[in-house]
Amino acid sequence: MPPRKVNQTTFGRKGDALQACFASLLDVPMADVPNFLAEPDYVAAIQAYLRPRDLAFVRLDFDDGAAPFAVDGVPCVVVGTSPLEGGIRQCCVGVTRVDEAGGMTVDVVHDPHPETAGFIDGAPLLWAGLLVSLRPSAARVDVVVPDDGYI
Repeated sequence: MPPRKVNQTTFGRKGDALQACFASLLDVPMADVPNFLAEPDYVAAIQAYLRPRDLAFVRLDFDDGAAPFAVDGVPCVVVGTSPLEGGIRQCCVGVTRVDEAGGMTVDVVHDPHPETAGFIDGAPLLWAGLLVSLRPSAARVDVVVPDDGYI
């Protein structure tokens, strides 16, 4: 669950749900996050915002609801089809989960829309945006070397 649950305040195609998701994930006030969808290239705007925080945004497009690979337990922005406003796309905060078949799904932990309707039941997820550290030295990796010295 995100430390701060920030709700969107504007709605529709250029609403601020994506902005609210980033505010929630980064535990910052909504006013500290730009409305990325107001920019000509929202992905470039996200990257520019995250870079000083040593983070990058990696968008995983789902193919008919299936992610290209599976990772478990990663907080993310997830996009699906909302049952509100005529079925437009909606951003939510989620956590990735590897399912029984080895594929990846995303559990929604916060819908920034005040009605918290989430996504249309049974509709495939569209994409997930993961935040990745640009400081590999900050990540810890334990390597176990076998007795014969070969990995």
